[in-house]
Amino acid sequence: MTKYGLAVVFLAVVLALTPIQTKAAGWWEAVSQGGLNDVGQAYGQTGPAPSADYDIRIIIARLIRVVLELLGLIALVIIIVAGFRWMLANGDEEKVEEAKRQLTNGVIGLIIILAAFAVATFVINQLEFAITGVQPVTWSF
Repeated sequence: MTKYGLAVVFLAVVLALTPIQTKAAGWWEAVSQGGLNDVGQAYGQTGPAPSADYDIRIIIARLIRVVLELLGLIALVIIIVAGFRWMLANGDEEKVEEAKRQLTNGVIGLIIILAAFAVATFVINQLEFAITGVQPVTWSF
């Protein structure tokens, strides 16, 4: 690519991103001046913003969600390690069977964790709605 072609690409990127920066700055100013409630209502919030002092039940529910996320990450690492073991087995049937068993157990564990995460997310959202009266936005933390 010539130096003029590179300059044209750079200029196009700068010009394309300029409106986004201006819009983001305007959004940030609105939020800084107390407009966060308007933003929340625009994205589905159905009442006043909840107070900063959360109920202990919500804190525990969110802690459970974080633990499930960490367990999902661990299950994903187990699946990746099992895949590497299978690739590095060099045709040894015993190592291949061990890797298959580990891979199967990792996938089963991940499915269980994802199901538990879905149930926990539903329960946490309903709990927040019951406590605060504000319908939470889907998949919000």
